[in-house]
Amino acid sequence: MEKQNKSKVDLTDLVNSLAQETGLKAGRKNIHFRYRMEHVRTPHVLTDKQKLRVILEELLENAITFTPEGGDVILSVSEMLRSDGGAMYEFYVQDDGIGMSEEEQKRVFCSAVPADENPRGLMIVRTLTEELDGKLTYESADGLGTIVRILIRFPEDTEFVQEPRQDFSRDIYHFEGTRILLVEDHPLNLDIAKNLLERTGVDVETAVNGEDAVKLFRERGDEFDMILMDIRMPVMDGVAATKEIRMSGCGKAETIPIIALTASAYEGDIRRSSAAGMNGSILKPIDPGKLYGVMRHYLYRPA
Repeated sequence: MEKQNKSKVDLTDLVNSLAQETGLKAGRKNIHFRYRMEHVRTPHVLTDKQKLRVILEELLENAITFTPEGGDVILSVSEMLRSDGGAMYEFYVQDDGIGMSEEEQKRVFCSAVPADENPRGLMIVRTLTEELDGKLTYESADGLGTIVRILIRFPEDTEFVQEPRQDFSRDIYHFEGTRILLVEDHPLNLDIAKNLLERTGVDVETAVNGEDAVKLFRERGDEFDMILMDIRMPVMDGVAATKEIRMSGCGKAETIPIIALTASAYEGDIRRSSAAGMNGSILKPIDPGKLYGVMRHYLYRPA
């Protein structure tokens, strides 16, 4: 593995610089670009700045290239954990562009595929992430967009007194004291949604299929203020689970907001969701702004 050329890096400055450049590119294509930095307690770190910058540049460039006019691209940077003289950071880039088939995903992120056979040239992202001792995961589907998530641990630059930075986000609301039941069978989707929810102070309970969700609601339904329900799941899908909850007779069964999480804008799915008693829907990959907007409508508590 190639040696890292570590230097002192202010992550806030790096991300702001990249965001300004990306915003100009997005604006030329009429794409809505949003970025945020959250929970940054260790902004000064030691890392290979050039490699980190190339990783983010490549991801953002591809997101914009493969997102049609009028689409959305999001860059999110969060400090996840600080310990033992270092900090774990999460970087993720999300778009609602053309997406990738399973076969294309294998080629795009495989460093062993020759450059002339790689449809997007993103094998450099995996290679550089590994050289920074990071971990890359991704999720995509034809016509439904792409999410790429990278976790990297950086040693702390001890020459600086680390002063927490103010969050940069248009999507921060405060929902402390509320509890949401999140029902999602895909582990990565579950992890991303749970992370987005917990950033607002929500307590999150999870279930991986509709049957588990119904059981949880029957046992502890009065504890929940909202349910986010994936539509298509094994064992029992979200539509059937919603019907069971509405007919359960438990305390909040008739009034609790139930919001569909769906990877399809297919009108039939939306119609079935509504007929089952769902109050609305959010498309996947989840746009944080839309998620927080729905939460604000049903749960908002001023800070």
